[in-house]
Amino acid sequence: DLDLALPDLEIKNTTRHLGIIIDDKLSWKPQIEQLCKKLSAGNYVIRRIKQISGTDTAKVAYFALYESHLRYAIATWGGTSKTNLERVLVNQKRAIRCLAGLDYRDSCREHFKNLKILTVISLYIREVILHTVRTSQPRHTDLHQHNTRHATDFALPSHHLSLYKKKPSYKGAAYFNHLPELLKNQPPHAFKKQLTLWLQERPFYTEEEFTSN
Repeated sequence: DLDLALPDLEIKNTTRHLGIIIDDKLSWKPQIEQLCKKLSAGNYVIRRIKQISGTDTAKVAYFALYESHLRYAIATWGGTSKTNLERVLVNQKRAIRCLAGLDYRDSCREHFKNLKILTVISLYIREVILHTVRTSQPRHTDLHQHNTRHATDFALPSHHLSLYKKKPSYKGAAYFNHLPELLKNQPPHAFKKQLTLWLQERPFYTEEEFTSN
């Protein structure tokens, strides 16, 4: 028999795909590490721009240089742990305090509303809901003909893995079902705008705040 020389295989704990760091445990911790570095750099730029040009220009910089990083692939990594999301939220609060001229101990919640900026939690909620709506997940009306109050809700498939609950399609369906009926019944062309306005009025800091709302 010929000895076949096999190449050495290198085991890696992380890999990159389209700028997202995926780790072998799907904890998203390396991705959060990378994101927070970008957000911290964004905070510095926002602070400098506000000193030079004022709040309005700094707010433009926030959306261009900060929230753009925050929103990128958030439907994928936003299902990470509470600890990771809290770390991102703490960083985001620094940006809000800068824009609103707050002390580091001042509450940011009302200023998220005043500035019409969504928290990282709300950005994630919005993104996965819109993903679910766009991909036409099955609703109760697709499964039966009964005209019940929750007929337009999405049907949540049964599962046996906790990881399944973190799928964007599952999360989006579950979040959509928690929305007020008036919002759920918005026409498709108006839904995204109305959802955004609704979330702007409710700066959620945790998933539990949303589901208990």
